[in-house]
Amino acid sequence: MGFLSKVGNFATGGLLGVGNSLKKGLMGAEEGYGRGIDEQKRMFDLGYQDLAPYRDFGKSQISGLENFVSGNPWAPTMDQVTSQPGYQTRMGAVENSAAARGSLFSGNALRDISDFGASEYDSLLNRNRAQLNDRMGLVNIGYGAASGGAGLAMNSGNALAQLYAGEGKARTDRYGLPLQLLAGAAGAAAGRK
Repeated sequence: MGFLSKVGNFATGGLLGVGNSLKKGLMGAEEGYGRGIDEQKRMFDLGYQDLAPYRDFGKSQISGLENFVSGNPWAPTMDQVTSQPGYQTRMGAVENSAAARGSLFSGNALRDISDFGASEYDSLLNRNRAQLNDRMGLVNIGYGAASGGAGLAMNSGNALAQLYAGEGKARTDRYGLPLQLLAGAAGAAAGRK
């Protein structure tokens, strides 16, 4: 029996049966990778859609924050302080109290008026800070959702890259399998000679 005949018998025997099984297995791996890719994309879409209302809400709050900040809430002017609701009434009460004591133009009355003004300024500044924090919190809802979406995109991208690489390897292995089998058969037959 000649060398080529041995190779032919060996190749057509068990080796091709093994090759067909391997080929089917590799095709199954390709299919599995494809399903994994589809599922990864589906999960990304679901997660991104779930975050959409929070992103949209946070985005809608940005203009309110910008408008508030453009009014310089960190350094209110005295005009802003004196235009606060009830300021004139409260100032009048301080002045009336001093007038009733007969000390409207005394140092104590001026100190009381100055303390009142400083207290009103601090109160407005604290309210502005609280409003700023509230507005920042609303904007941060969107920021957190956008960050979560970016994390989903990054994780999905990494997972998809791995799945695509695995799918490519499975496809390469499947198409390279006949050559590997032929080379293995030739090597085996040459070793038996």
